[in-house]
Amino acid sequence: MFLLVNIINYAIIPSVENGAYITFQGGEICLQKNLMKRLRLAQKVLSRICAKLVGFLNKYLDSPDFFHRHRLCEKYFSRNRKLPFSTVILFLMNFVRCSLQKELDGFFQLFPSSDRSERKVTASAFCRARRKISFEAFVDLNQRLHSFFYQSFPVRRWMGFRLLAVDGSTLRVPDNDETRKFFGVWHPAKTRKPCPLARVSLLYDVLNRITVHALMVPKGEGERSLAAKHVQNTGEGDLLLLDRGYPAYWLFALILNRGSQFLCRMKKDSDLVKEFLRSGKREAIVTLKPSPAAIKFCQEKNLSTNPLKVRVLRFTLKNRVKVVLLTSLLDKRQFPLAELKELYTKRWSVETAYSHLKCRIEMENFSGKSPLAVLQDFHARVLTANLTAMIVHPVQDLIEEQAKKHPERLRYQVNFTYALSSMKSNVVLLFARRHITKILRSLLSLLGKSLSIIRPGRKNPRKRGPKLKIAAMAYKPIA
Repeated sequence: MFLLVNIINYAIIPSVENGAYITFQGGEICLQKNLMKRLRLAQKVLSRICAKLVGFLNKYLDSPDFFHRHRLCEKYFSRNRKLPFSTVILFLMNFVRCSLQKELDGFFQLFPSSDRSERKVTASAFCRARRKISFEAFVDLNQRLHSFFYQSFPVRRWMGFRLLAVDGSTLRVPDNDETRKFFGVWHPAKTRKPCPLARVSLLYDVLNRITVHALMVPKGEGERSLAAKHVQNTGEGDLLLLDRGYPAYWLFALILNRGSQFLCRMKKDSDLVKEFLRSGKREAIVTLKPSPAAIKFCQEKNLSTNPLKVRVLRFTLKNRVKVVLLTSLLDKRQFPLAELKELYTKRWSVETAYSHLKCRIEMENFSGKSPLAVLQDFHARVLTANLTAMIVHPVQDLIEEQAKKHPERLRYQVNFTYALSSMKSNVVLLFARRHITKILRSLLSLLGKSLSIIRPGRKNPRKRGPKLKIAAMAYKPIA
């Protein structure tokens, strides 16, 4: 296993004292020569890191074990065809969004031996091939990918914790008899037509931009039950950030049973919160007792039903909204109120992740109409988004290391929308070519030049009003 010991060495390249930082002039991002020089010097190391990552995933993708586990029948892919198992997987990883035939023609033109005037595969042939592959193939690849990442990359943590946010959303899926039966039908207001809707949920590493676990299920399944499935992918050293829809004794007990911790926002209508607000205290240690329903669930899962000691705290936002948080972090000295207040704001990264999935990647623009095709597209795009985040990771580390020398300057980050756009077609080249160092160096160089300003405390008030009768515009979709 390729372990990156002291990987930040790529950021500790001798530099000149003058102007090794990023400036903002004339509305455009300008990199000083010294930073660009350091990026060029670091490219060898960065490309080697990313090549190991791609090589690891490519080796597993071509393994017989992976092939036999995820084809839906033993007789499938038993002959040599133009669309072998791994090619179908790779095609779906390429952010398929346009006409299926156009995407297929462009995909096969990326291969060196391809004749651009010849059509390799038809859309109908691809549709037949994809029906032979389980969507679990992409789930498996994603698990292997992030396992390699956490073992081999310098992972960003908060006070030693991996920060994992849990959040749910919904996706519109193609409207047909199959999807209606599988996902269920959503009955909105009278002005809108009933349609099938899927519920999705992410367990998201907010500091490293990695989706650790993703679920797509019928809308009838609740967010808490999905959160319980996410918790099975956590362990010691994890800290879960939860929104107001998740507080439940049994869920907290499940998290603590895994050796993890939690920080959760509470609704103001709960008895515990009402009593705490009446006390006038800013924080307190309280006892959380299980309800009869929680006791029943805990007994079914072999969890303790003893009362939980938790810490409740409150603060007021600038708009005078009172926020009440509940946490298992009891040490007031190690985890003061101000730190936890700042910590909870980091949960917003999972909302940004949904923005990338829905608007940039156009997650609701599915390449097929069957439930299997919908699940394949969802998990394939989550996989490629994760791969993008991992390639961006060492470049961002280099930028942050440089920024530490000039804390008074504005901080920058790699433009993730541009990074996602750059992975279109490049993800195919990374897995299809033997020698990928040149591709990676070019990609990393472009990422280092494509930055956006980090604006702390930036807020955009939510506009409340009647919901649109049509789907929202895909804002800044990737090319």
